[in-house]
Amino acid sequence: GAPYATVSQGYALDRWDAAGMTWWAVTDAEPSALAAFRTALDARLAGTRVE
Repeated sequence: GAPYATVSQGYALDRWDAAGMTWWAVTDAEPSALAAFRTALDARLAGTRVE
């Protein structure tokens, strides 16, 4: 499916496909923190490291 990111009732939600799986993330952190998490996870899944 297509990537999905939104904020609802104070929660940031994101959904994306990577490494043959569909990933969902839900947090009460800022959306930018969730975006940073996704970037780091995607990099890790790709075998690279992001500081």
